[in-house]
Amino acid sequence: MLKVCSPVVVPIVSWSKQCPLHEISEVLFSPKFSEIVTGASSGELIIWTFDNKESFWPRWMCTGHVGSIKNLGFARIDAKLSDSYFFSHSSTNELAIWNWEDGTCLDIRVDQIYHHTRIKSFKPSFTDAHLLFCSGQYPCIVVMHALQLSNLFTLASNAHPNWIQDFALFTHTHLKQEVVLGVSNSGVVIVWTLTGKETLNSTTYEHESRTIPTNSPILQIHCCEHLPRLVLLICVKEWRILDAIDCSTQTFHASCDPKEHYVGGSFFHREYLAIYTNVGEVCIYHLPKNSAFRIGSGLQVASLKPQLVIKLRMNDAPRLKLSIRYQFQHTPVTKMCKANLFRLGAPEKVVDAFLCGCSDGTLCVWGLTTDQLVEPGEKLLEIPPFLRTRLSDVWQKISKHLLTEVAFFNHTSVPTDVVTSCIIVYASTYATDATPRRSLPPLLIRGTSTGDLIITSPASSHRFRGHYGAVLALLHPFSFALDSTTFRPNLFLSGGDDFAVRLWDLEAILFEDEEKGETNPLAVFYNHAAPIIALLVGPVTRPSSLAGCVIVVADDGTVSVLFPNDKYTLIRARTASGGYANTPATVHAISWRLAEMLLLILAADGSLAVWDIRSGQLERCEMGSTAVEIFNTGSETFTIGSSPLPSLPSFFTCPANQSASAASVSHRTAAGRITRRNSVTNQSARFLPPLLLQSVGINACGGPAAFVFHFDPEALISNLLSSAVSSKDMESTENDILLSLQDCGSLVKFLLSVIYPWSDDPSAEYDVQVLGALQLAKRPQKPHLGCLSMAGYLTLRIPCPPDAIDKTDYDSSLSTKVVTNLRLVQVALADALCCMPADRLAEIFPSSIPIDSLLIRSICSSTSSSSNILHQMRLHTLLARWQTKCLHMRYSARTLTYSLLDSLSTEERRNLVNQWVRFLPEVKNLPESIHATTNGIVNGAPTHRSAANHIDAAGSTDTPTALDCCESQELLKMSIKLESGIFDSFAFGPSRPLNASSVHRYRVANCAILILAAIATRVVSEHLSPALAARDLCVELNYPPTSAAASLSPYYHPLPPEVKITTTVMEDEVFRRIASALMVFLDYTPPDGTKRQALAQVASPIRRTAIDFLGRGFPLWEPYVDTAHLLNSLLSLIASEVGQLADLQPGEVFNGQRDVARASRQALWRLTFTRPHLVILTLSLMLRRLGPQTLNAMLTSNATAVDAGNTSAEIGGNSQRLLRVVVSSPALASPIFAVNSGSELSRHLNKSVRNPSQPTNQAAGTGQPLPLLKAAVEVLRVLTELSSRRGVEMTPILPELVEVVLVCVDRTRLRERGLHAVFPILQRFHSVDSHTRAQKVCVGGTNGMLIFFDFKSGRYNSTSAHNAPITAVCFNSEGRQLASYSMQENTIKTWQLFSTGLFGIGSQQVRALNTYPIRPLQRPGSSTAAALDPTEIVLTWPEPGVVNVLHADVLIRSVTL
Repeated sequence: MLKVCSPVVVPIVSWSKQCPLHEISEVLFSPKFSEIVTGASSGELIIWTFDNKESFWPRWMCTGHVGSIKNLGFARIDAKLSDSYFFSHSSTNELAIWNWEDGTCLDIRVDQIYHHTRIKSFKPSFTDAHLLFCSGQYPCIVVMHALQLSNLFTLASNAHPNWIQDFALFTHTHLKQEVVLGVSNSGVVIVWTLTGKETLNSTTYEHESRTIPTNSPILQIHCCEHLPRLVLLICVKEWRILDAIDCSTQTFHASCDPKEHYVGGSFFHREYLAIYTNVGEVCIYHLPKNSAFRIGSGLQVASLKPQLVIKLRMNDAPRLKLSIRYQFQHTPVTKMCKANLFRLGAPEKVVDAFLCGCSDGTLCVWGLTTDQLVEPGEKLLEIPPFLRTRLSDVWQKISKHLLTEVAFFNHTSVPTDVVTSCIIVYASTYATDATPRRSLPPLLIRGTSTGDLIITSPASSHRFRGHYGAVLALLHPFSFALDSTTFRPNLFLSGGDDFAVRLWDLEAILFEDEEKGETNPLAVFYNHAAPIIALLVGPVTRPSSLAGCVIVVADDGTVSVLFPNDKYTLIRARTASGGYANTPATVHAISWRLAEMLLLILAADGSLAVWDIRSGQLERCEMGSTAVEIFNTGSETFTIGSSPLPSLPSFFTCPANQSASAASVSHRTAAGRITRRNSVTNQSARFLPPLLLQSVGINACGGPAAFVFHFDPEALISNLLSSAVSSKDMESTENDILLSLQDCGSLVKFLLSVIYPWSDDPSAEYDVQVLGALQLAKRPQKPHLGCLSMAGYLTLRIPCPPDAIDKTDYDSSLSTKVVTNLRLVQVALADALCCMPADRLAEIFPSSIPIDSLLIRSICSSTSSSSNILHQMRLHTLLARWQTKCLHMRYSARTLTYSLLDSLSTEERRNLVNQWVRFLPEVKNLPESIHATTNGIVNGAPTHRSAANHIDAAGSTDTPTALDCCESQELLKMSIKLESGIFDSFAFGPSRPLNASSVHRYRVANCAILILAAIATRVVSEHLSPALAARDLCVELNYPPTSAAASLSPYYHPLPPEVKITTTVMEDEVFRRIASALMVFLDYTPPDGTKRQALAQVASPIRRTAIDFLGRGFPLWEPYVDTAHLLNSLLSLIASEVGQLADLQPGEVFNGQRDVARASRQALWRLTFTRPHLVILTLSLMLRRLGPQTLNAMLTSNATAVDAGNTSAEIGGNSQRLLRVVVSSPALASPIFAVNSGSELSRHLNKSVRNPSQPTNQAAGTGQPLPLLKAAVEVLRVLTELSSRRGVEMTPILPELVEVVLVCVDRTRLRERGLHAVFPILQRFHSVDSHTRAQKVCVGGTNGMLIFFDFKSGRYNSTSAHNAPITAVCFNSEGRQLASYSMQENTIKTWQLFSTGLFGIGSQQVRALNTYPIRPLQRPGSSTAAALDPTEIVLTWPEPGVVNVLHADVLIRSVTL
């Protein structure tokens, strides 16, 4: 299974010149006969399509199945090929759904309860969905939904419970019922009838059953569609026709040829049937007239023997190697497929067509005309296929255009000299006692079928003889552990067909003098008597005695453990049954029990051998279920075998096909699976491999059919930035370097040249500039790309010659998912290059052309080509990456999302809204206690069908049927295209338990919420460019000073006055529902005793995206959300990780929980900068609502908890009194608590006061600190930035701002250093002054009031000072007097501060001393009164009798007191 650090991977395919082996085991054609899909015994699928020469051409290869393909069928049929799907089922019980058009895998399931062997698709008359009927190693038939892949109900037998060998399905035209006719292994024919009223998870028993005696095993049963009374029973050596009424035999035929046996058959007319044989022939029999209507007469006489009239035969066709059922397929010729059949060369009067897939990759199609069926001749008519396509013949044409791949697979002109195994080595700097410190570059090591080893570095290539026979296994141990103390970086091992394991020194190969001659290994191990099929690294959590060990597996079932550093073998073991080459006793899997030092070896025949590592002796052997149970108790499981038994477990942790360890493709269970290396050290945690290697399929010469290079862009960005910000001489330090800047730069250049959307015009402006920046002489050839789906399932586009398929059609055949990922990577790389220092960027791109901005402009510009690129992308795929781990990928997704929305017209946006608004859920206004369990969700989508029992008007309870519990086809059509791994990460609700049906509803609901929220947020920021609107306000990434990103600044300014937050594509009710849904994401808390799934939802990327949209679109959500509750929720999430939200270094990422806090922080910053007055006034009201005593207790509890590390500290009696202020700003004047307040701001604040949120009340009752107090550090940070950038807007609410600041700052530092030291940004506001020695702060309000704070006594006082806004205040040197100045009033007043009572412990008093009128201010030297900026007016008290008024540090007035 492919596991990388990013969900966005770019697979680039390198195809072999040798034809892939494709032993067809199943065939299926599309309804229009325009596409054919073939499944192979090796697990691959090939989708064939029409070419320009009226033939079929392979277009897609689909990989991922472990076992051979056993079943193919329709999952959904639609008029559009892009909305049509088929399913595939393998011998290892993997069930997958694929798209007919682009071959992408949409869903997979591995049933852990039922092991299926036969699956048929059928569309009953009582539903519009396809159902899958499954039989296998269980005594029933399981009915599944074809798109949901969920079990609905089962069909079982009461009288004869047994495994169902085969079954047939048809519709009874008279009874209007669906009939299932099955036959068991014991020869019992069982009949079930379906009405569509079967309940979920119920069992329907048979209608009747009868025993049919046969002379050979039963293979298949089939009913005549035109006359269901006729039943065809196919056995190995005979076939017979039964009467469905009494199961009497009406016609019987046995094979006379001992070498011939039957593999299947079917009716295609009431008088004609087709019998398929193992020699690749279709025998058409004509039934005797009226033979089927002699009921109850038993076996018919010889005169009624059916007549063989036609034989469909392949010309000089070889005998099929395997007798695989359902290689043949029959289809009646309808209007839908007739045109395509005529294009293929079918006869004019064709009425029936037969398709056959052969084991050598050949497709044959026959046609039967009306003349051949109505008037059969006396002689046997043999008809050849009118179409015959062989994969090997097609590949000869393809190989002529694989010029770039020839050197990779074939280094010589010998066709059989091909690559059999290949690994990528990320080595390191190292030093030994005998050699100085050296650095190994990234290497590509290949083994060939002739025994040669080829080691390629960026600067050179070395080829030498490694084995006497094919190289079957390669291993670089250091790349797994990334720890030089365990494995030396310069060592790698190879295993071959000569039974030997050789140890090689990369240093000697790369740096030795060529005059030394032949390259010799460091050591050779001969521990086996069979070819070496796998080399594995020992357990990761190994004890010291197993440090540095390597496991060797041979094809005879033997296993050895050796130490390459010390060159000795620890133990030689074998499977329980001994084993020999190519037998079921070969090794299937290996596991460890490290506590007891035991090695567990599971053989392919199910036997288990337990070996004691210390003594090297066999401890015991087990068989059957006991063996599997013991094996599952081990750890560090590795899968080896090539064909496991169905009863054995399937393991997907096999490292034998990783980038650092490879085995020959003929010796692997999972031919298309790769995993990441193990992470055990700090160095491995820092390093992420940017390139992973995977082999796919097998060719005729024993090598892989293709190598797939998976480029991980997030890992590439991480390595690029990590190496770019380091010093240039880092190579000379003691730190190990896995990828240098030049290595990363080479990968970036190659990847950009591959994914860049080159236009058809060679002289295009952007193309010419990109060529110059990448230092390319000409355009590169278009690559062969793949599409990575879920669980490592991979779709590869097969190369096509120019004359085979129309070029436009071939270029546009890439799935929209692939196009979207390519553009995401392009913009993300451009953003990462912006973050590099200028000098380091010049080392990679010496050209003066700005490659970073050029890459973005080529997509996001207003040109027609850019618009075409944007319209090819998928909006939901971009939104799925909105909160991915890599910051640069986030910015890329956001930029492309907004660019895509900008490219849409108003009508297209309205259509997009109408498409998704019907899936938008409705959110109830429930109490918080109910919110915690159900999240307050009521599904408002019209397609949802409730699974709960409902009560009708009469009061009777009606149990819903199984189909009522399924989602509609319309919803499933939307759901199956979405990224299930992202949109399933949060169960919106859930109003009922998650299951295979409800997950589709939640998936669509999540996507609908995010798409509509993205459209709405773009309305808010439509005055900004997409790249600027995508930026975060709070910047965590430390940009180098010389980088281009250092000059990029987020948009901190308020919304321009001309921007109106209105939209014509959405209604107010839609905004309300979006806002309510986003709040559900924010408020989600897992219940007590929650499972891991609920905990995962806390850090879900969908939840983080919803929180981000809450901040970005707050001007739209503002009328529908409780601002106080929103702020409390955001601050609570921030407080949980406030100490961990440090700035990121280039290449670093946050973990999931911390990323939620980061998203909440970004939303808080957006809210604060969008509505600064509302946020600050709401925070102030939250403090006042609690009262001084409660808040003082919280402050003391919070301070004690910080000191003692216990948040539940008891409230003591030494708590400091909270500094309180009175209402001082015009917005918070006396009517604020009145119900009939007029302004919109007052209505919001009144709602917060009258309806306080539940968490606040709980905090007030329990004494727990407010979220504001717990997240005080972040609150101070955002207020500092807000005051710095938007100081003029803060002037009207300075008293409330100071109040919030005084609660958040550290009280001890405040008393010792003063307010200006703990919150220095307040110094820019001249209407605020503090005196540290006097422990006082004074704030002048715009309403003319003075508010005094006393730190020492914890008291406050306020007085009405002026009749106009106060411009500046100033304490005298002793702090006992204060001067205030109002520019509009043109007066200066002085005030005396004193305390009443004995020793000044009474109340704080303020007394007016004098009032000094002054002339209106004007600039010095100006003859006329010029308007002065009030924010630049400063009041100073330099000496006891003088107060000065300054403007911009220039003295304007001096007043003598």
